[in-house]
Amino acid sequence: MQPEPLSPLQRLNDDVFGYFVEELVSQESLLSLSQTSKQIRVRCLPTLFRSYTVRVRMPITEEFVPRALWRYIRSLTFKDECHVIDSLPGHSMFYSLRPTISYSGQPLLCGVLDGAVLARTLRAMPRLCSITLLLRDPSPHGVSWSAVQAFLDVPQLNSFTCDGYLFAPVSTPTPLSLVNAPPLRSFRYKLDPSRLGARMGGPQEDALAVVLQACRQSLEYLALPSEPAPLQTLASSHWPALRELRLDGESPLFADPASPTLLSVLGNMPKLRVLCLRLALPLHVTPPPIWPKDLAAVACPWPDLQRLQVSFPHVDDELYAHLSPALRSLSLRYFPHWITYSWRESRRGWQFPPSPCCDVFRILSSSQIPELEELELEYHDDGFEEPLLHYIGVAFPNLRSLKILRYRQPGTADFDIEAWGRPLQALTQLRILSLHLDIPATPHPAHYPVLMGLEQIFKEKQQKFNIALEEAANALAGVLSDSVEQIRMLRPERDSSHTWAVHRIARDSSVDGRPVAYYDSILTHGEEKN
Repeated sequence: MQPEPLSPLQRLNDDVFGYFVEELVSQESLLSLSQTSKQIRVRCLPTLFRSYTVRVRMPITEEFVPRALWRYIRSLTFKDECHVIDSLPGHSMFYSLRPTISYSGQPLLCGVLDGAVLARTLRAMPRLCSITLLLRDPSPHGVSWSAVQAFLDVPQLNSFTCDGYLFAPVSTPTPLSLVNAPPLRSFRYKLDPSRLGARMGGPQEDALAVVLQACRQSLEYLALPSEPAPLQTLASSHWPALRELRLDGESPLFADPASPTLLSVLGNMPKLRVLCLRLALPLHVTPPPIWPKDLAAVACPWPDLQRLQVSFPHVDDELYAHLSPALRSLSLRYFPHWITYSWRESRRGWQFPPSPCCDVFRILSSSQIPELEELELEYHDDGFEEPLLHYIGVAFPNLRSLKILRYRQPGTADFDIEAWGRPLQALTQLRILSLHLDIPATPHPAHYPVLMGLEQIFKEKQQKFNIALEEAANALAGVLSDSVEQIRMLRPERDSSHTWAVHRIARDSSVDGRPVAYYDSILTHGEEKN
């Protein structure tokens, strides 16, 4: 019996077929192709199953991924849903008010990710190079140290993300160690900065110190919550490959005056190109400078730095005078934004001391960063705003994106928006202008709680606010450079979050010779970065 002739698609060589498959992946059509024949399916399997998500509700067994797929998986995600059990019939719907089912006998540890099972299984996946742990549970929930060891025992692993879990939050009876640390390039540990409950260091800090010390030679990307970050390890070790560092949360350096400076903690990272310090300010503390005036240093330890984000910048910080002229992006802001924090109905104990225009002006004028392309500022108007905007227009001619969140002086009303925006006309490369102008019409979500039946009033006020935003965008469109394509306006949402109302500028539809800004779309916070 003669074999069936191959179709033209089956006769494609591996390179051409691979290119064809990637095109279908982008169009979400690969599954349909894989169902056309057995031979085609076999060739599609490596792409179909290179990324695999495991939804975990009960303790895993060795078949949490079908054995036949092990050889294809490159990226593996564990989505922990064991807390869903608490909301099933027969369980309390208020599971967020108490510890979730942990299967471990310890309230802070989740036992669904069994370290012994993981150790036997993950090493049998020859292509596995990325692991993500994902938890969306409001109650404290941690992954055990034995599970961490299993994850980091995969020899070819280069990316590890722990999102939402506490990281080995319970002490072990024996000293922590990693026998065979993989050549990790990326380590991400993410927690909600506004989470409720205790902000634990202790065992988490110890576990992170062991992991980071073992992987420091290869790490290129590092993201950590600031509270359990092992600052001593960061300060005492050399990080030859690290290019991006992000710290989020409440900074322990703010709370303890005896803490080392951030410059000394982060000074051994010579290849750093991105530094994001999104550090909230607890009550009754003063944010210290990153580089105090009395610190004996002659040059910035990050000569290749291209992006810097600092919350609560200090006016006497020497860092800004030593920044590399090659810096491309600078963000001087509150964390979180004061206005979006004020919209929340429940808040943590954070403070937002005024950042006056004159201080922002002093910081910017002390730097020499003419190649800057992105600038983000948040400040309180103290009567010095016009000189600040004039300085921005002259000092940063290459700006392509400018974001300003300004707050009016108490008791002041509307202002001349055209006059406000005129100094920015000098920015002839500017493409996107993002603004919170603090106009009086801004509705405050917390003032209209749903439970009191005030949701409709909020919607009506938001509609009037949207009209005010479009009028402001049109006024600015007439005075800004022809290069500007979008004006984005911050607006509150019913759930106390925020979005950006995008107004596009149409210069070919001018009215009386003036360009028109028209409402185009809404950007969520996550989509804000273009």
